[in-house]
Amino acid sequence: GEGGPGLEAMLGLDNMSYERLTGLEDVKTPAPPEVINSMRITHYRSPSGNGSTSDSTPCGDAETCAVCIQEYEPGEAIMHLPCKHAFHDQCVRSWLSTYSKLCPVCKASVTGE
Repeated sequence: GEGGPGLEAMLGLDNMSYERLTGLEDVKTPAPPEVINSMRITHYRSPSGNGSTSDSTPCGDAETCAVCIQEYEPGEAIMHLPCKHAFHDQCVRSWLSTYSKLCPVCKASVTGE
């Protein structure tokens, strides 16, 4: 019959897609509060023109929070994840506690799993 093997192939793809989807379940798993509270917090300083690199400049040259897409303001609390990405403390705290234990940028787990 026409479409028989095609249908099986489609079902195989559907099953694989389903397995992949169920494998992504941890995307919806929030990080434990103790993990979130253990992250390093610094306060943003705008990059200075004297050539020194500030330890609290998030994400290398990035001056925008990837969660809220707002520029960092001097003095704002910045949370640094283990993957070295950094965000506004409140933005990424909300993301980690509500949505996912994965970095919003690179999807690395903050729990080290």
